[in-house]
Amino acid sequence: MIDPNKERAALIIRELKRDPEYLVNNLFFQNALQTFQVLNKIQAIDHRLITGGVLANITKLLLSLELQPGGPYAEDKLNPDPKLNTEIAIFLEKQGIRLPALEIFSRKVSARKENHKIFEYLHSLAQNRLRSLPRSFRSIISPKLEKIIQGDQDKQILLLAYYFKLSLGNHGAKITTDIIYELGLANLFLWLSYTIYDHLIDGEESLDSLPIANWAAREFTLIISQQKSSQEYQSLFRKIMAQMDYSQVWERKYARFNQNKNNNISAQVKNYQGPIALSNKSLAHCLGPMLILDQLKLPPNSSQGKNILSFFKYYLSVRQLQDDIYDFEPDYQNGIITSANIKAIKNRIKPDDLTNYFINKELPRLNALTIKYQEMAETHLKAATIIKYPDYLNQFLSPLKTNPQEIKEFLSTYKKEAQMDLS
Repeated sequence: MIDPNKERAALIIRELKRDPEYLVNNLFFQNALQTFQVLNKIQAIDHRLITGGVLANITKLLLSLELQPGGPYAEDKLNPDPKLNTEIAIFLEKQGIRLPALEIFSRKVSARKENHKIFEYLHSLAQNRLRSLPRSFRSIISPKLEKIIQGDQDKQILLLAYYFKLSLGNHGAKITTDIIYELGLANLFLWLSYTIYDHLIDGEESLDSLPIANWAAREFTLIISQQKSSQEYQSLFRKIMAQMDYSQVWERKYARFNQNKNNNISAQVKNYQGPIALSNKSLAHCLGPMLILDQLKLPPNSSQGKNILSFFKYYLSVRQLQDDIYDFEPDYQNGIITSANIKAIKNRIKPDDLTNYFINKELPRLNALTIKYQEMAETHLKAATIIKYPDYLNQFLSPLKTNPQEIKEFLSTYKKEAQMDLS
C-alpha cells in the first residue's frame, strides 16, 4: 500500500529543488496531523530542509493548536489527539526541543521502536514454529501466516497481550516476557484459523484450506492449555470456544438467503445486531488478556474480569458492525445476512432500491448503534480500575470511532453511484 504522506513528502522535496521557498508557502496540508506526518518524513530525509521560515510557520501552527502553553495540542481545541501529539513530539525532538507536556507522547515514540522489535521477534518465532512440519505442508501454511502478519497494521494480533501487560502498569510487571511471547503466538494462530474458517463459510476459500485452519486452531489451544490458569478461566475458555464454533453453525443456518426466492426472515433484528451475535465468532481474541488477569488472581468472574470481558465484547461488536456496513452490498449479492442488511431483507427491499434504502434508513440507525457500543466499551474499560494506562487499549478503539465526515463521504459516494446506475 502506498503511503500518501511519503508521496507528498517526495513531491515537496522535488519542488524545493525548483523553489527553495516552496515549503514555507505550502506548509499546511489537509489537517494538522498530516502536516506533521509529512514534515517528519521530510525531516528524516534531510533535516536541513526545515528552514527558519518553515519553523516560524510551525510555531504559528502550534500556537493555534495548543490547549495550554507548551502543549498538549488538539485541532478541535478540546481533547488532546494522541497521534497528533506524538507526531509533534517526534518533530520537536529532532529540533532538540522537549516539552514537559509532551513527555508521555515522547515515551510512546520510544515504545514504538520497542514494539517493532517485539513484533519482529514474534514474527521469527512463528516461522520457527513451522519448521517441525513437513516441508510441503509448511510451504502451504507459510504464505497464509505471512498474510495475517503483514495485514496486522495496528499490531494488535501479535502484540495484544504485550499492550495489555503495559496497560496494567506495575501489575503487568508480574507477567513474564515468555508468557507475552506465547500469548502473542497463540493469538496469531487463533486469527489464522478464524480467518480461514470465516472464508470457508462465506465460500471465499476452498476446502483445501481446512487442514491449515485445524492445525492453527490446535496450536492456539495447545499454547493456552500449557499456561497456568484457574478452573474458572478454563471454563471461560471452553465457553468462548464453544460459542465461536456455534456462531459458525448459526451463520450457515440463519445468515443465508436466496434473492430469487420469496424469503421469509422471521428472526429478530437484534439477533444480528446485538453484541452477542456480533462478537461471538471473534471473542476468543480476549482470551490472552483474560489469562493475564487470571494469573494476577483476578479470575473472569471478578469485577475486573467482567469489565475487561465486556470491553472486548463491545469493541469487537463495533469492528464487526463496521465491517458489515462497508460490505453491505456484496454480502447482500452473495446471499449473506448481516447486521447491515438484515432489515432490508426482512422488509423485502428490491435490489434496485437497496442502496437508497440503506443510505436513508439503515445507515443512520447503524451509526447510532456503533456509537452506543463504542461508549459501552469505553465505560467498561474505565470501570476496570486495574487498567492504569488505558491508551494502550483505546488505541484499538480510537480508529473505530464514528467520524461524521467519513460517514458523510460514505453517503455521498453511494448516492453518486446510485445516480450513475439510474442514468
